Formats: sequence, structure tokens, C-alpha cells
Amino acid sequence: MVPTLPDGSPRMPVVVGLLQVLCLGRVESVRPRFHSKRYIWPIGYRSQRTYRSMRNPDRKVVYTCEIVDGGDA
Repeated sequence: MVPTLPDGSPRMPVVVGLLQVLCLGRVESVRPRFHSKRYIWPIGYRSQRTYRSMRNPDRKVVYTCEIVDGGDA
């Protein structure tokens, strides 16, 4: 169960396995490049996960995934 704030929104970060969801973002329904029949790409979504470094496999680094508002896409 995901802990929530008094307004019912999830308390961030939400941990899903090894992934930390930092922000769920907002769904953009007007601009078609932010959604399809199968997927949505919510503007402002941000998550982090620790992986081995692509430059130095002996190190672990935190990678961040973020969907930004770039206008049409």
C-alpha cells in the first residue's frame, strides 16, 4: 500500500522494487505526442534507480528518468 497525504495524493517518493518514483507528473490529454493508445508520458514524471556505471562498471551511480515539457513533444 502506498502512503498518502491528507489530500489523498501519494506521499513521495514511492519505492517500487529498486525504482524510486519521485514525481508522478501530470497527464497531458490535449497534446497527442504525450500519449498514445498504449502509453502515457506524464509531464513532470521523475524517477531514479541505481545501476552500474556505464563508464566504470566497478562503480554504481544513480540514473534519473524525467519527462519534460518540450512543447509539442
